[in-house]
Amino acid sequence: VCAQEHFNSAKNICPVSCEVNFPMCLSSSWKRVRHVPPGNSWHPAIDQLVGDEVYGNSVENGIAWSKDFESEVPDYNEFLFATGDKVKWLVAPKSSVLGFYANSDRTITRSSINPKEHSAKWYRRQGSKEDPWISLTDH
Repeated sequence: VCAQEHFNSAKNICPVSCEVNFPMCLSSSWKRVRHVPPGNSWHPAIDQLVGDEVYGNSVENGIAWSKDFESEVPDYNEFLFATGDKVKWLVAPKSSVLGFYANSDRTITRSSINPKEHSAKWYRRQGSKEDPWISLTDH
């Protein structure tokens, strides 16, 4: 993983070689569109990652915030999920994240546990506001 001291969040880059590590190091095209601060609470969004909930202030990392995904990144086709310390992360196609499914294998493009394409069983059930359940391994 890109060492925290090497990662430049202001420029969204890591100058140290990160061939299979944190995706921010691989591309400067990622944009943060949703954030939840450290703690024991899940994100307050209930849009099932459609990305149409807008709230909070994106310059304040001490509060949860969300931007409109499509407005921020028109025609986006991937998601990057990461822990705040950037130790655990995964990249998945938009098509793997959206749609409705239960205990279904979903494609992960690359992750902190596997640099190659693989899958994990996730949940995104219609009417379940706490979904999706996205994880590095089977849920």
